[in-house]
Amino acid sequence: MTQVNADFILLQVNSDLLPFLPLGLWSWSRHPNYFGEMTVWWGMFLIGVSIYRDIEWVSILSPLFTMSILLFLSGIPILEKSLEDRFGT
Repeated sequence: MTQVNADFILLQVNSDLLPFLPLGLWSWSRHPNYFGEMTVWWGMFLIGVSIYRDIEWVSILSPLFTMSILLFLSGIPILEKSLEDRFGT
């Protein structure tokens, strides 16, 4: 729902306002779609916490890996670079 809401708001406004969008989830985060993606993976991990035994705890690697990639490798850094080139912020 987070990602759908963020995309819906983005479609309704001028894309020139993107880095400074004061509506909905965009007013809280510059990257609500990535926030939604990380929330989904952490949510799936947390749903199973009550039944994890021994080796099953290795499943924490999935949300950690997804979060690391989005925060440091392919998601936010690339988008921030393109926003900086486009808007100079």
